[in-house]
Amino acid sequence: MAGLLLAFWWLQQNNVNLLSQSINDLQQQIVKMPNSDLKSSLSRDLVGLRKDQVVLQNKVYETLVQGLGGAFFFVTAYLT
Repeated sequence: MAGLLLAFWWLQQNNVNLLSQSINDLQQQIVKMPNSDLKSSLSRDLVGLRKDQVVLQNKVYETLVQGLGGAFFFVTAYLT
């Protein structure tokens, strides 16, 4: 059971890492752009993407904690 939870967490963590890498690549492209309205708009979008990244990271940890809590409940119920 714990192995399944860790495998799920690992897969989700990889997804978060890929998102982070994509955001970093986008940020580098924005920095290289000449100053314009488009650059300022993309910079605001980048802030939103960073926020989404944090929310996604928190959801991954939340799912892991809920899974571990459920496993603990299952084991203690089985043993009693």
